[in-house]
Amino acid sequence: MEEILITTKTKRGAGYVAKNLTIGDFFIQAVGAVALFAVTAWVVTGLSTRTESSDKLTYVFSGIGAMAFGLYFLKNRPPAGVQTALSFLAIATVLTGIGIVEHKEMSKEHPMGFGWAVLALTFFLLPLVHYLLSKQKLSSWIKIATWLPAIFVLYCVVLAFWQTRTTLIESGHSEYVLNEIWSPAAGYNSYQSFVPQYTFLLGWLVKPILVSMGAISGTNFLVLLLTAFGFACIGLMTWLSRRAWPELPWPLLLFAILSFCTPTPGWNRISFIGPASTLLSGPALRVFGGMIVGAITIVVALKVLNGKAPKWQLLMPGVASAFVVWNNLDFGLAATVASFIVFAAAGAVSEKGKLAFLWHAAGGLIGHVGIYAYLASQGAVPDWSLFGWFARQFGGGFGSVLIEMPGPVNLDFPLMMGTAATGFYFLLKYANKSEDVLTNSRNNVSTLTAFYFGSFCTFALPYYVNRSYHAGQMSILYIPLAVALIAIIGLVKRNSSAANGKQMVGYFPTLILAFMMATVFLIPNPTMELSRIQGGNPNGTFPRPPLVAAIDMMPAAQKYAAANNLSVGFYGEGGNFVHALNGMASANIFNSPLDMFQSNASVQLSCKHLLDSKLQLLVMTESARQTFAWKDGSLCEGLFVQEDVPGVGILGVRKK
Repeated sequence: MEEILITTKTKRGAGYVAKNLTIGDFFIQAVGAVALFAVTAWVVTGLSTRTESSDKLTYVFSGIGAMAFGLYFLKNRPPAGVQTALSFLAIATVLTGIGIVEHKEMSKEHPMGFGWAVLALTFFLLPLVHYLLSKQKLSSWIKIATWLPAIFVLYCVVLAFWQTRTTLIESGHSEYVLNEIWSPAAGYNSYQSFVPQYTFLLGWLVKPILVSMGAISGTNFLVLLLTAFGFACIGLMTWLSRRAWPELPWPLLLFAILSFCTPTPGWNRISFIGPASTLLSGPALRVFGGMIVGAITIVVALKVLNGKAPKWQLLMPGVASAFVVWNNLDFGLAATVASFIVFAAAGAVSEKGKLAFLWHAAGGLIGHVGIYAYLASQGAVPDWSLFGWFARQFGGGFGSVLIEMPGPVNLDFPLMMGTAATGFYFLLKYANKSEDVLTNSRNNVSTLTAFYFGSFCTFALPYYVNRSYHAGQMSILYIPLAVALIAIIGLVKRNSSAANGKQMVGYFPTLILAFMMATVFLIPNPTMELSRIQGGNPNGTFPRPPLVAAIDMMPAAQKYAAANNLSVGFYGEGGNFVHALNGMASANIFNSPLDMFQSNASVQLSCKHLLDSKLQLLVMTESARQTFAWKDGSLCEGLFVQEDVPGVGILGVRKK
């Protein structure tokens, strides 16, 4: 394959290029290497009998493949036959990941892959996209032809992201999120008397606002706040992508990233469940923090590369990482690790920033100490044994569906890890080696963006591995992956010769871009979204109907309890919200009573919490009644039984 011609100022620089893989070659072969390791690990660790451990080993060995390939070929050129084989394997794994949909029985409600329609449109768009990218300037009619679908996609995405308390995408997830954020304001300290799943710090930051507004107005505020976070996440994705590849025309950029990050099962889906990226538990609480850390890291790391970063700015990525970790551990740790290695690498190749990693660590320490001091002042320091226990619950797998291969995982693992490896490779080998200052500047933005967001996706993948299916768990990462892919494609295109663009290595990034645009087949249906916004979704409100029924029962239950000198509390989902609404104590340590069945340990914890509550009567939701699952029909081995109280309804009555 032909070399990418990168002009340098010295003979040593020219020799550097001749000795090493071009950036285009490295990208396609890195993707192929990860695919090879992923499939091999998947087969070796349990083709016939798979377990959660085999899924984790598949992820680990995929990462090892990316590292082994990158470290070896930093100093060595592979044989021509190996290069060709890895290149063909990269194309094969991408096409496989596009065409095959996993767990098809779930695909009518959840996006479980892309499918043959997207694959066919990818092939159709490939020559068209290649032609458009080869044009120095688009004619007026081409601009109009490209803007029309881009505007339509933007319209669909805006509708899909808009939510209020009565027009939620999926109220079950939203119920968890809202209940967790209400926890501090309702008097239930997280990881003390309540165990959250999605978020921790945010509830403490907005506590004064919620207390002053009350339950209904406060909830309306929270939904709008989280909806705004979702829009901000999309805005950040667009801004970062544009900076990473400014040569790409705006309509093609919007068409690619907006379609790719909002997959649904298609326009004929059978429910109002929209893209995973629109859930209040999605970008707002997981990805958004990583996007902010990424933006700060890239801006400051660019200054580190140029030797112009003030000392106080070197602290900022670490400080931001600390806030993200305290708000959501899984994705916060991914953002922290990605930020640290990008910052350290940028410092290592700069003349004045060799100690940048120490400044990052110092910023992280300042952030963690500051947050800890704030929580201590609020009496909100977590019970670390409870915090560690919950982390182990998720670390051991939570509601897992085993990885299905072949499927979209054949696309996702290689692209996520391949973009991270390629960004790292360019940073070490080619950064600041062009004679053109503008090219150097754009290359630096592209490589840092690809390196960070590819790494962020890679380190966030354990969340997917613990669930192991595409909908929600994997596709939520398509927002940062879209940024990484646009950055790496721009980097390859900018540093490729015209002749190289006609080779297989030149068509590969175009294939990726064409695929991103082809996912337009899976964008949200605007008709369905308009119906939801107008109140057409019967399960799109908070509080949900089962919780409303329980709330309506509470006055009669309180009257009955007072007449019989008994204590009464609420046992059901949304307990923190209920306490903020009418003051009734919550008897559930989790978001939902059914969460007690995560494991034997969670059953014991939940039953102990019920025992310690001293409550004698429980107003229950329908899901709470399902937890009376012991052999005698009781809850927690006879602790509570169900009784139909005249004039009230079915209550939980303490017997021990």
